[in-house]
Amino acid sequence: MQSIRLFLAINLNSGTLNKLSKTTEELKNDFRDARWCKKDAMHLTIKFFGVIPLLSVVEIGKAVRTVIDRTSPIRFEVKGVGGFPSLENPRILWAGITEGKEEIVKLAQDISDALEEYDFIPERKKFVPHITLARFKRGSKNNNGITSLAPHLEQKSFGVTEANELLLYSSDLIETGPFYSVVDRWSFND
Repeated sequence: MQSIRLFLAINLNSGTLNKLSKTTEELKNDFRDARWCKKDAMHLTIKFFGVIPLLSVVEIGKAVRTVIDRTSPIRFEVKGVGGFPSLENPRILWAGITEGKEEIVKLAQDISDALEEYDFIPERKKFVPHITLARFKRGSKNNNGITSLAPHLEQKSFGVTEANELLLYSSDLIETGPFYSVVDRWSFND
């Protein structure tokens, strides 16, 4: 049986992407051991499936359609930075969502609920909407300096995006980083 690595995401507008990319370029010199996300790979993940059977694409589409048909476009602001598991010792550096956060959390929960009807396992972790900027190696020494940058970036706005569609991406892991391809897309209900 063929398998595919999938995730559901919302794309960011070009203005927001440009500001995020500019910030990551400025930080690269200070944190050389981080793997920085490329501009064209930045997005807001709603649901990560991992590697699943290719046939699951049909069920994902059915579940997503039930939610999207009753969801209006979502306006959200990308603002501030944070880290997983914490900013003091991050494995992931991310930009957060302020305005529109509740709507995005609700969308993610509604999709998770709809997917359960097709026997997809619900996410155990609390959903935190974010855009991944960088990944740090375990035991990295350079990431300690991020806390000193946090006050500067804590209130930085990277822009507002009006989300009109949800996309299902496949993710192929190659030597230069992940390569994403659109598998399906659904427009929000206007």
